[in-house]
Amino acid sequence: MSEIACRKCKECGLISDVTQTTCVCGAELSSLPHIVVDLDELPPEQIGVINEEAQYAGKEQNNNDLSDFLEDFSNLEEIGEENSVPESNIKLTAVRYGVYSFTITPEMVKDAPYMLGRAAGQNDFLSKDERVSNNHCTIFSNNGVWYVQDNSSTNGTFINDEDLGDGGCTTLEEGDRLKLGHSVDSMEFRVSFE
Repeated sequence: MSEIACRKCKECGLISDVTQTTCVCGAELSSLPHIVVDLDELPPEQIGVINEEAQYAGKEQNNNDLSDFLEDFSNLEEIGEENSVPESNIKLTAVRYGVYSFTITPEMVKDAPYMLGRAAGQNDFLSKDERVSNNHCTIFSNNGVWYVQDNSSTNGTFINDEDLGDGGCTTLEEGDRLKLGHSVDSMEFRVSFE
């Protein structure tokens, strides 16, 4: 199996690896959420540009494997469409930094993932912590499930003390601890749903 982190172009539908910022058709890819596909099962006519360095080693995939929502490659067009909108809001509540929380609604991730980071518009809260990258990680949904993905952050993205790895992605569950960085006092949020 040759699993690889990719993005699916909304313009032409081709799958390109995450190192590609522009599709062969010229469309912008960098803001699209990542998916994990098995190149052995992907029809050649759906492949755009694939860089072998973007391939995941199978044993590194474990909890970061999103291939569950790619069971049938004929349905790839549905990724990111209205059937992926979750029914619940996701709430992130800061741990150790006073009373601070914010809610991400399904409407907010309908067209693009929600960005967490110093440059992502969470007021002064995240912008003051220089250990948090400008575009640290994204939160998005697929088929009613919430996910978090590291955006090649400098200090890493952790779920319950497990490092997602560079570009890694996993589901978000009630009670999860989302931590932006590897330090003991890094910015941390408790995940809940409303």
